[in-house]
Amino acid sequence: MCIYFITGTLVMRVKLQQKQKEGIAEARAGRRGAVGYVASLASKLADTVSSEIGKAYGTATFLVTSLKQVPRGTEGAVSVEGSLAGFVAAAGFSLCAALALHVSRRVSFSSGVL
Repeated sequence: MCIYFITGTLVMRVKLQQKQKEGIAEARAGRRGAVGYVASLASKLADTVSSEIGKAYGTATFLVTSLKQVPRGTEGAVSVEGSLAGFVAAAGFSLCAALALHVSRRVSFSSGVL
């Protein structure tokens, strides 16, 4: 996780001034808050879950690039079962993160920490 964060932070800074001049730099100099962090992890979870569930339960798998039907387990193939499972996993993860953030803010405010 640390390597992911450090690498992402470093590559965001590559030619940052040039990107800023061209108006294509990430907002806030690339700093991301809790939402960006949760979205990143949710997308990674969705990818893993959809891949594994699609391999196990996919009844019809298709290549995204050509929409041709291919055997389960084919690199780049998607299935309805895998896609739905990935969506549910990402939504569940995001909901848990939102609830945790909400609870932590309530605890911080009520305890006088913030």
